[in-house]
Formats: sequence, C-alpha cells, structure tokens
Amino acid sequence: MCSADTATLIAEVVDQKVDNDDMFTAFDVSLEVKALAKKEGLPVERHRHMRREIHNCMSRHVNGGTYESTTWDVGAPNPAILYFPTGGDPNEYKPQERDKKSQSNGHKPAQDGLFDASDDGDDGDSGVDLKGRKPDARGTLAIPNSFIRDAGYKHGDRLYVATDDDNGEPVLVVSDDKAGALVSYVVDHGDNVRITDSVLTKGGIACSSGYKFDRKDNKVLVLSTK
Repeated sequence: MCSADTATLIAEVVDQKVDNDDMFTAFDVSLEVKALAKKEGLPVERHRHMRREIHNCMSRHVNGGTYESTTWDVGAPNPAILYFPTGGDPNEYKPQERDKKSQSNGHKPAQDGLFDASDDGDDGDSGVDLKGRKPDARGTLAIPNSFIRDAGYKHGDRLYVATDDDNGEPVLVVSDDKAGALVSYVVDHGDNVRITDSVLTKGGIACSSGYKFDRKDNKVLVLSTK
C-alpha cells in the first residue's frame, strides 16, 4: 500500500498516459512516479507498494471501455498486465530495456538510484486477480491471453465456443473442439479471444458483475461472477 502523496503522483501519471493513448504496464507508471517523487523531494516507494493503486486507477478506464488490458510478456520473470487503448495492437508496445546479464544474476541494473534489489521481478503482475473482468463498451469480453497460451493456443489458431455447466452453473468452453460450437474465433495478435455480448447472452452467462476464467487441459472456461 502506498502513501497519499504517492497515490496523487500515480493518478497524475496515469491520466497523462491515458490522455496520450499510451500503452503501458504498472511498472512503467511506477518508474515515472519514482522519478517525480525524487524530483519533488518525496519518499521514493517501491513498485510492489504502488502496483495495486495503479491497477485501481486503471480499472475505471478499462470498465469504461476506453482502455483494454491483457497479460503480456515483457521480458521479466512473470508476465505483466498491459494496458492499451481499445482497438490497439499490444504488439506495438515497447517494454523497458533489460540487462540480460543482470537478469541471469537475479539483479536489475541500477538506474538513477530508482531500483533496488527488492524490486527485482516486481514488474510482473502474476499475483493480480483477473477475476471480475468486465466487457468493453461494446459488450465484448477479452479472455486474458495467459489462459489462451497456457491451453496451448496462439495467434492465428481458430477456436470454438460451446456451452457446458460447471457444478450446475452455465459456462462457456473455448477450445479447438468443434462439437456443439456456438461460434468460432481466430486468436488475435495479442493471443486474445474476444467473445461478443450476443454469445455471452446465448451461452447463459451474461451478467453485470463481471467474469472469471479457468483452464482444464486445453479448454478455457468462462464463467460469470454472479
């Protein structure tokens, strides 16, 4: 948890990035916040203390449909959540440059005193809870690409969406199995699959509270959180 002064800087940096239609991760934001804090003579906090506040700031932009989010490989030990303007291509994102030698030794190179050893690996967001993800302004739900990749699929693969139940609750199953499919989608450049509002409704899982995801072997499950 970060201080009130740091939270104010986070809001300023996030608003500026959104106004500029930038693509960024929480780590990108925290680097700029650290630089501003140092410039203004404020305590410089670690990324791990800022990232929840950064994701909270971005939630209104994602829920409002102006931004999308997806898990993305940024060259760190863990994938990060990448924020990008709705309709943008995550492949255009340029992650922070990393020193390969320092990564293999488990340390980041020092940059203007803003890094310390305890920041190592913190740019990954593997601990961020993606449950409760909501569709964009058009009602389209993006399945986090970590689930698509873990199921063994990639950009260009055609996947099929079918209905099933999970302990009596309706669920959509996304896989390469054509049996009983409601619709098919091609995995996009960001390794995402985007399910339209009409398919969510037809599958019996349309809700306003959001959606959660699970994986069983090569099947990705999409469930409502209600």
